[in-house]
Amino acid sequence: MHDMNDNKTIIYIGNIPTICTKDDLVQLFSAYGKITHCKIPHNYFDESEQMDYAFVKLETIDQTIQAINQLHNKKYKDSFLIVRPIQETENIKVI
Repeated sequence: MHDMNDNKTIIYIGNIPTICTKDDLVQLFSAYGKITHCKIPHNYFDESEQMDYAFVKLETIDQTIQAINQLHNKKYKDSFLIVRPIQETENIKVI
């Protein structure tokens, strides 16, 4: 498990389309910097069903801020993304 003490560079991405893959997110977010982790959680009861949110961890805070500013509310594959820093209450162990 990765050390999550540096959680200021972890981004929550909500409202991702069901056709979105991890590779899609890596491609989208790599325009803003080096991605160290990317995860789309799956339904607890049905592993074949992915959730409509994901987490991406970038290398620096500056990259993180730029990605959030550029991608929040951006239309992506017919969905408007919710892109924001993670909140303290979110389970960081997903990355």
